Amino acid sequence: MANATWDKFEAVARSQSDTTAVFAVDRVVSFGELLAASHTLAAGMKVTTGARVLICASNAPEIGACVAAIWFRGAIPVMIDAESPDTHIAHAVETATPELVVTDRDLPDLGDVAILQLGAFAATEGPKAFDPSGVGAIALTDPASIIFTSGSTGKPKGVTQSAGNLLSGVERVSAMLGYKSSDRILCAVPFSFDYGWGQLLSLLLGGVPLVLPSPRNAFGLCAAIENHAPTVFAGVPAAFTDLVSGLSPIRSTDRASVRLITNTGSKIPERTFAELLELFPEAEISLNYGLT
Repeated sequence: MANATWDKFEAVARSQSDTTAVFAVDRVVSFGELLAASHTLAAGMKVTTGARVLICASNAPEIGACVAAIWFRGAIPVMIDAESPDTHIAHAVETATPELVVTDRDLPDLGDVAILQLGAFAATEGPKAFDPSGVGAIALTDPASIIFTSGSTGKPKGVTQSAGNLLSGVERVSAMLGYKSSDRILCAVPFSFDYGWGQLLSLLLGGVPLVLPSPRNAFGLCAAIENHAPTVFAGVPAAFTDLVSGLSPIRSTDRASVRLITNTGSKIPERTFAELLELFPEAEISLNYGLT
């Protein structure tokens, strides 16, 4: 049974099983471990083909495994910011009618919707006898994700993307930005935002490892750059402004690994842009505009 997104993720994960997929503040997770965790989550995820599964959780390796597990079931991951007010979360549940909500925070009363608290998975080989016959179908034209907007100008709106759109988008971005097998993306954006979602897709469907800073402020970013040597820095103007100003330790951080900086969301302030050029003289800067 064809499943466009799961099949691609599984092929990517198996082809580089021993390669680190996620560099987090307290651990590293390989593609093989990510695949095993997705097997474990899928085995316990009782949702029907085509169902929506709302994810309301902070950036972590478990989110990648959870998205893959949802695809395995032929279901649709629905992303909303973990810091959303309760009213936005309730609106997302009412609008998307998910069969399951996956979260790492306390939620308001959501009625009869099942809730899965997402904890850190152990680095294991996964189930010894995993039955692949449970894979659901996702065609290229089928919905494969729903991303809720931030709701800054009204109630959040769920934007649906097809499997073909996700796969094509990952390939086009990789070609445009010239991603290499040696690249690591520093993701300073929540996965629930379209740009953060794009970085997670580059991991799951493109095989590009992610570096996840924690906290996502200047100190967390500098520590991630120093400790994990990312080559691509994906951010937004607020993150870059925080990085180059105030008490940021960026000037004493080894920045030589960064070859490419990408931006979206809005225009980088001129002063911030000038300081980025000074701090990362060998890096190219790609100014993008994201469309959820």
